[in-house]
Amino acid sequence: MRYFIALITATLWLGAQDPLTSQLLSPEQREEIRLQQEQATLSADILRDSWISTIGLSYGGSFDNKFDLDRQSYTGSISIDQPIFKSGGIYFGIRYAQANAHYAKLGIILQERALIAQVMRTILTLRKMDIALAQARLALEDAIDAVAYQRQLLNAGEIDIGQYNSTLINQNSAQTALWELEKSRQESLYTLSQLSSVDYATITLPTLSLLERDTFTTHHIERAQLASDIAQKEYAAWVTMSNYLPTLSLQAGYNYTVAYNQSLNKEQTAFDVAPTQYLSYGFKLSMPLAYNALRDIQKSRVDTLLAKTQMQSATRDIESFYAKSLAKVKAIESQIALARDTVALYEVVVAKNADLFASGELSAITLSQSRNAQKSKRLDIDAYTLERQIELLALYEKRYEAQP
Repeated sequence: MRYFIALITATLWLGAQDPLTSQLLSPEQREEIRLQQEQATLSADILRDSWISTIGLSYGGSFDNKFDLDRQSYTGSISIDQPIFKSGGIYFGIRYAQANAHYAKLGIILQERALIAQVMRTILTLRKMDIALAQARLALEDAIDAVAYQRQLLNAGEIDIGQYNSTLINQNSAQTALWELEKSRQESLYTLSQLSSVDYATITLPTLSLLERDTFTTHHIERAQLASDIAQKEYAAWVTMSNYLPTLSLQAGYNYTVAYNQSLNKEQTAFDVAPTQYLSYGFKLSMPLAYNALRDIQKSRVDTLLAKTQMQSATRDIESFYAKSLAKVKAIESQIALARDTVALYEVVVAKNADLFASGELSAITLSQSRNAQKSKRLDIDAYTLERQIELLALYEKRYEAQP
């Protein structure tokens, strides 16, 4: 039960929709999430109040022509058999319903977060593809320049046709790579259109920063789900036990009867029975004696222990996932730092090549290639930055905040 005390504090947060939902998800997806939330609330209310007995209402009439009389009789009743004490079963049943509602809402939040993350991941991937396309165009530009230069050498007799054809093959490969990237981009655009109507190039996404280890492991939505599942299992175990303990019920009823043209025999004069109404009430103390009661109770306890074991396993998985993500983020940051150093080196190379070109010691193609290499390396920094955001997104996707 201690898990439920911690989990109940998140109820207010769970009722609030993620602000990115309205920004990134389609109206149909937002409506589906809203209906799922409403469905979960109604199901929770039904489960919470399931201990309240149904009030029985009945009204009927009977008709016959016995003794050549048009006999009629009518009866009506209102009755209820309401348990008021179930050895803790009512209290724990309500608590189970609350834990069940919390678990269901967490599931909806998890689904919502997954959709948002999928949209953001697709947007970031498309932006990375735009960078890759820009780099591919630079590579194609270099290949075209190389073909033009090799053609001059071929015409001058300085190279043979085999060397020239190799340059053409490189150009064709660069063109093919550009087309393949464009095909992949179109696939990602289609994926995004199925999820959202946003413009990936203009929409502003939040900039994610690295979460602390304790923050990630403590505020992990799947861990919260497992904690909620433990709470369910604990309360369910108490409910199961109470099912085999004494139950006290109050019974009450209202009855009404009236009859017309009644007779006990053919010779008797018909008579009417005046309306009769009366109240009845009492109590009932009951307890089932079931052969499998102990097994049923023990099974519910085992279910709780299994849920706690799954929590321990999940905690290790969450910590391992964070360690893996942290290592990848650090590696990407190292790539960014190295790319910046390389760009700085290219500054020197390009400046030197420009001087050599000005003095006639270097061709325009070589200068252009060095400049394109510098541009491509700058684009690497942007691509790595987006890759880092994609990796951090995997952490934020599972994060939630409990309200005090």
